[in-house]
This record gives sequence, C-alpha cells and structure tokens, in this order.
Amino acid sequence: MKKDFVVKNPIFTFDHISEFYDLFILYADFRTKRADIRDVLTTARTLGLNNKYKIVYRALEEVTETYGGDQVDFETFVKDLTAKLGNVFTEGGRRAIFELLDPNQKEVL
Repeated sequence: MKKDFVVKNPIFTFDHISEFYDLFILYADFRTKRADIRDVLTTARTLGLNNKYKIVYRALEEVTETYGGDQVDFETFVKDLTAKLGNVFTEGGRRAIFELLDPNQKEVL
C-alpha cells in the first residue's frame, strides 16, 4: 500500500487505512476487488461505531448513500471517505467537517 491515496492521505494514517482494508476485503468480490459499502456500514453499526466514532460513522453513511448500492473499489472508497471528512488544512475541508458536526445545518455547534 504505497499508493498516493495512502501515503499522502491528509486524514488517515497508514494504520487506519490498513484497518479499513481488512474490513473492506471481507466484503469485496475476489474477482473484481469491489465491495458494496452498505455491508461495511452494517458491520460498523453492529460493532457500535455509530456511538463510538459518530463523525466517522456519519461520513461513512453519507458516502454509502452516494454509491446507491453500487460496488466500489478500495481506492475510491478511501478517497471518498477522506473527502467527506475534509482536510483541516483547506477551507473546503473545514467546511466538510463542520457539515458533519452540524447535520441539521443550524450553523452552530
């Protein structure tokens, strides 16, 4: 895993991405290396991640909705989840994080 989406990821460490991969590969079709992220979301909810890591879980929910049941490859999944969580070093990234923290769009935290 020495690709740019891993090495240059502004949010997730190599260990985080490695853990994502371990979960992703459980659901991926071995021929296409693509997975339905709804299965990943269900597992995350079952493990209680919706309570433990609310912001990451919410981002995962939103990314899952954008796929609409389509299978995606691992790189696309990580890039989309990273974009959804936002890069704190950019204005757009900070806005993305704020939107996750303020799902009802009240403009206050």
